[in-house]
Amino acid sequence: MERSRIYEGRQVSVLSLIDDGNELAHELKSITTLSASEREQSLEQVIQPVIQACDSRAVCKHTGLRLQDIWRYFRHTWSLEYRPLPGRRLCLLIRNAARPLAPVMGIAMPANGPTALRPRDKWIGWDLTVLKEKLLAKEWNTEDVNTSLLNTLDRSIASIKSDDLLEDANTSDVVEHLHSASRNASERRLASLRSVVTEGLGAATSLNIRSLPRNADATIDWESASLSPLFVRKRATALARLLKAKLTLEKAVGLESPHGFAALLNTQEGRSTISTALREIRTNALSSSVMDVTVCGAVPPYNELLVGKLVALLMASKEVYTIYRDRYKDSISQIASQMAGRPIIRSSKLRILTTTSLYGIGSSQYSRLKVTSADNEQLPHDVRWEELGATEGFGTGHLSHETVAALRQLTLRRHGARRINNLFGEGTIPRLRQVREGLEALGLSSTVFLQHSTPRLVYGCELFPGARNQLMGLDEKVETHLVPDIQDITTSWRRRWLVNRSARPETLLSLTRLGPRSVKDSLTPDTELQITLPFD
Repeated sequence: MERSRIYEGRQVSVLSLIDDGNELAHELKSITTLSASEREQSLEQVIQPVIQACDSRAVCKHTGLRLQDIWRYFRHTWSLEYRPLPGRRLCLLIRNAARPLAPVMGIAMPANGPTALRPRDKWIGWDLTVLKEKLLAKEWNTEDVNTSLLNTLDRSIASIKSDDLLEDANTSDVVEHLHSASRNASERRLASLRSVVTEGLGAATSLNIRSLPRNADATIDWESASLSPLFVRKRATALARLLKAKLTLEKAVGLESPHGFAALLNTQEGRSTISTALREIRTNALSSSVMDVTVCGAVPPYNELLVGKLVALLMASKEVYTIYRDRYKDSISQIASQMAGRPIIRSSKLRILTTTSLYGIGSSQYSRLKVTSADNEQLPHDVRWEELGATEGFGTGHLSHETVAALRQLTLRRHGARRINNLFGEGTIPRLRQVREGLEALGLSSTVFLQHSTPRLVYGCELFPGARNQLMGLDEKVETHLVPDIQDITTSWRRRWLVNRSARPETLLSLTRLGPRSVKDSLTPDTELQITLPFD
């Protein structure tokens, strides 16, 4: 991509999309003598960010390069390895429309978040203790919460194909019947996995999107796909859990008062029931309305101007909301469709963003990152990233590839099959589950070896007020008109940070030293960079 070529009569390469810090410094220096208000107006002509979604076929109109390749080029210049993530994700370029060829200012990637992230779950309310506290404090209405939990269970049950599982069951033992069906399907799948073991490697037999059964018109036959042993087991297990929770919740008494709800949470059965419903709420939200900003940072020379903060704030813009909605509004969910035996389209209304720091200390990019409507009349509400707490420092990032491979080989020899595969629908975080299975096969405590004691800070951002309550099913109205646009957020960022930063002599000096070639040589992580890997 760095090789120069002719495009539209111009000699270009990916380096053409790296701004010249010397020229940028010259423009900024020319307005340093102006008053603060005049500088703010002039800076609007120097930095005009636009957000570009990197669709698979889209190309840069200035260079002819694929936008996806441009994004990957800048991502690969950062220190942590790039691991493509399954599920929903948006690769975004933030470019400066005010400069020649619209150079890249930063990159970002919101993607499906981790299934379990305790600080986030507490912040939103997907936690038994937090739920109890909010009910007793009357922050949430008990009747509304109970209705939300029951509706969630009903929707989840209705979304699972059950006719083949319940045809021979009577009402008295339906849950046990489902558990039996789950065990039988698990045994059939294990036998199938063992039958294809060749040369010491377990070949996965679960379906992926390319090998799913097709109808005569070439569309995916979701009903046939739902009958694979893997999804029979998943459907039976999920139905048993959901039906048991629904029966318990319907039989519970006193749920019209906070104290009655608290009494239910004081019992083991009650906690299990509410946990099941909260898990369903969380699963639905994480698949559709919550995104984790796994990549977010500025590209030199714009890191000198705190553009990393701008990129983080722009993730809460109407433009990102719209890009996400349009990208996935007609997208069929593979796992949900195999569970239902029919095509399922999940919601594409973004409400919450999360991210984590690279290390267990404060992030210069996210700490105290906010712009307020009190100081910026154009904003409909405050835009802020809140620090939610720290992770527990648990995962597999500290284990070498050789160690993980050896543990996989051990479990393969023990069970005669690779029971955990990197396949969509089989389960989340397969690497962690494979490591845990291998450690337990050695008689070792997986908790001890997976606790790396390197916690990271978690941050959260609501796109509009009340977004967290919506995720609990307490307010279905989507206030999309309250999501600020890119121009309003940029104006606020420019006023709070850029006006003063661009006038600092040391900033201008740093920019002067960053011509296109020197920028290329300095493409390394800076203090404004935030990257998070998929959570274990």
